[in-house]
Amino acid sequence: MRKESERIQATEVCVERREEESTADYLRRLEVSGQFLFHGSPREIGELEPRDPVTDATDNPDNKQLAVYAYSSAALGVQRAIISGRDDVEGDWDIVGGTDPESPETPLLMTTPNIPLQSGYLHILPRSSFRQTGGYQWVSESPVKP
Repeated sequence: MRKESERIQATEVCVERREEESTADYLRRLEVSGQFLFHGSPREIGELEPRDPVTDATDNPDNKQLAVYAYSSAALGVQRAIISGRDDVEGDWDIVGGTDPESPETPLLMTTPNIPLQSGYLHILPRSSFRQTGGYQWVSESPVKP
């Protein structure tokens, strides 16, 4: 059973989870507040440290920085948390995520059956030390605590 309220605190910001609020609605409120970003990981992390990205296949320099990467979309953070290493996927693969801000209840859609899934964590981060690099992606060159 859910606690009466859960709190997310970050740099003096607190957004309480309402008693009957679904996880999707809660995450949507965090997105809309403009004060949080989302980082998905297969494990819980106490402090995220800048790292070289290992999964980017593009030539975009924004995707090759020594940084903490996060998204303004909770759905993209969840996607990163539950999809195991892309190197483990055999053959071609494609993923379509429900990231439309007007439709947050849209589930993640897997378009290829060869993607292994796992349990994971969605880290909710304060936006204050991040800068937007394009689209939903943000980076911080400093360590960040969820």
